[in-house]
Amino acid sequence: MSSLSTHLLLVGSPRRIDAFRRALRRRIRPGSVVADLGCGTGVLGLIALQAGAKRVYAVDRHPIIQVAKTLAKENGTGDRMVFIHADSRDVQLPERVDVIVSDLVGQLGVDEHLVECLVDVRDRWLKRDGHLIPARVELWAQPVTA
Repeated sequence: MSSLSTHLLLVGSPRRIDAFRRALRRRIRPGSVVADLGCGTGVLGLIALQAGAKRVYAVDRHPIIQVAKTLAKENGTGDRMVFIHADSRDVQLPERVDVIVSDLVGQLGVDEHLVECLVDVRDRWLKRDGHLIPARVELWAQPVTA
């Protein structure tokens, strides 16, 4: 997911953003280190900093990360966000993180190799007692005929 219009739809959903805000506030403690996997515009990383994170590693393979850099600078948080323009499978963070937040769910909850990416970064980046946000994804379907 790399188009700006798609990202604007995601960040333009108050219900979605509020759910992430609540989850981050529950898991972040003062001094927490957070990884924002597939950071897009960087909004979840900014919310993590507002919740008390010490540092956020914002990782995205798409050029949209330039928007995240601009937003962080304009919000005065650029010094606490480390931007990594790369595929997460090629990234080794300099430290383990307390929380990994990601909004790579797509339309069906399994888009963009979600499970593969999250298992990989969970094993390599997350502290033993760390948290994934979201911790699970549920897909509800109703068969219909037209």
